[in-house]
Amino acid sequence: MVFTTVWLAADNGLFAKYGLDVTLTDNLEGVKQAQAIIAGDVQIGNVGGTEILNSRVGGSNLIALMQTTESPLFEIHAAPTYKDVKELKGKTVAVTQTGSSTDIAARLMLKNAGLDPNSDVKLLNASNMPGILAAMVSKQVDAGVVSPPTTVKATQQGFPTLASAVNEKLPLQNNLVATTRAYADQHPEVISAYLHAMLDADQMFVSQPDVAVKAIAKHTDSDQPTAQAAYDALKPALDPKGLVDEAGLKTVQQFGPNPQTQSLKLADAYDNHFLQQLLGS
Repeated sequence: MVFTTVWLAADNGLFAKYGLDVTLTDNLEGVKQAQAIIAGDVQIGNVGGTEILNSRVGGSNLIALMQTTESPLFEIHAAPTYKDVKELKGKTVAVTQTGSSTDIAARLMLKNAGLDPNSDVKLLNASNMPGILAAMVSKQVDAGVVSPPTTVKATQQGFPTLASAVNEKLPLQNNLVATTRAYADQHPEVISAYLHAMLDADQMFVSQPDVAVKAIAKHTDSDQPTAQAAYDALKPALDPKGLVDEAGLKTVQQFGPNPQTQSLKLADAYDNHFLQQLLGS
């Protein structure tokens, strides 16, 4: 759902407006998408700060160009018998994949509740959001870390919110526009055009909520009330300027599962100059 501005740009001709022929590739979660960008199968994608730094540890030159939200939209959902995150001690919590943004968000929220995410809770990979919800429904797990509109669907199926990363104001990007340094250097005009379309999509999201809700419903196969709830959840977290905040990457270094990221120079992992030029700053 954090991809809403990308959907808006694609569905409403905003990429074409700036001379780009963009094809969306669906159902690529963060880690797989990072791998596709590095391989050149995808030129520009959307990943989390965790994927950026983990890939750089592996020797890639993946960089972040823009953040679409100021706060991550992940929530822990569980059966109503659980009243506090602390009650998940000894339980199993589903995330998409180890090292993904859902994984690190889970670790942060668990830590904030006084739990050790490495020993007090078992984190289970469920591939994607539908997989997490399915694991909860089938009782393979006790809780799951999901984002809108899956948060709405989870609540509807009897798994209300137990913790919210937005409410806790966690400094973590779960959606960064990303490419490789090599591609950005070789195609600066493409990068600028893409980001320009994204800024237009941000404005459309705010000024034309009906269009945004329609895009959410279409791309997440949700009904209108669910899409509206997802829009309402995303709106307060949307970053209208999109300049990458290094604090989110520092969170990955500090709390992420890969200690090797601590040796990275964060300034090399993002490039704000394309957006700064467009914003006139």
